[in-house]
Parts: sequence; structure tokens; C-alpha cells
Amino acid sequence: GIPAPHPRRPLQQDLVRKIERTKRDHPTRSVHRPGVIADAYASLERQFVYLPFEHAEDAAMQARSIELFARLAADPALADLPEWARKHRDIIARFGRFPHRNGILRRESTPEEIAFLREPGSSF
Repeated sequence: GIPAPHPRRPLQQDLVRKIERTKRDHPTRSVHRPGVIADAYASLERQFVYLPFEHAEDAAMQARSIELFARLAADPALADLPEWARKHRDIIARFGRFPHRNGILRRESTPEEIAFLREPGSSF
């Protein structure tokens, strides 16, 4: 399976998880047509370059993340990325930060954040 994220290496863990998920979800993607490999790598490479925007605790960077990931939606293998960007943005809009980082960053969680973290699907 895919390893659980390490709290001190979230970006590296995201990279591994996204690569594994892409390989799992699209195992038969053809690489025999001209340009498919280049196109796929260009999209995947851009995805990883965009991750710091998606994981920033800053509203402006979250807005930029929405714009950037929307560009990748034309690739069927990456069509769900704008939805993940929106989920991240919504958490920042609601709390101004990612509550699941509070422990490792030694921040105190608010009662609303604690309730949110208990909800199914609050951590992804």
C-alpha cells in the first residue's frame, strides 16, 4: 500500500502518494502514441510544481492553486485535481490554516478545528 504521510516530510509524501495513485488509477495508459509520454510528464511535473500553492496557508496562494490546477483538468488522468485544490482552499477559507498541522507545528486547535478533524474525510 501507500505509506502514511510523515509529519516532517509532507511534500515528499504527497509526491509518493500522488505517483502511486496515478499509477494505480491509470495502469493501461498508452505510451505508444507520439507525444503521450512528453504530455504526461509535463502535466505530472506541473502538478508537483503546483503543490506548494495547494498546501500554502495563504488565501492568495490558494486562489492561485485553483487557477493552476484547473489548467491540468484537460488531462483525464488529472481531471480530479481541481476538486482537491478546492478542498484545500475551502479549509483555508474556513480556518485560515490546515488544522491537521496544528500538532506538529505546536499550535493549539480551536474547538471548531477539533470538531472538523473528527469528521470523515477531513484529512486527505
